[in-house]
Amino acid sequence: MTSEQGDWLETSTGNLWGWAQGQWWTPLETPCLPGLMRNHLRRLLSANGQIVVGQRWDSQQILKFEAIAYSNCAVQLLPVNTIISGTSKLKYNPQHSSLNAVQRQLAQQSLV
Repeated sequence: MTSEQGDWLETSTGNLWGWAQGQWWTPLETPCLPGLMRNHLRRLLSANGQIVVGQRWDSQQILKFEAIAYSNCAVQLLPVNTIISGTSKLKYNPQHSSLNAVQRQLAQQSLV
């Protein structure tokens, strides 16, 4: 979903995460989808000393990401490989070390 200005908000079923500049980014919270998993991930990442920035995702911000992921309570954190935007394709690394680290943290937490 996008705002009237073209900023990315969320998907209709989950939240978005981007990795850039050594920290996680998520679109500003919107009244339509606060996200239980987003809140859980924010707490988990913060507890592990990682920075989470809530900021507008405009077309320039999207280009800065090294990795993008989608989250909700059913899939936890799902890496995104390709985003099709109009006639262009944006490629991201679904095996990025930042994604693997969060997935390990989530797996360890579910074992406890």
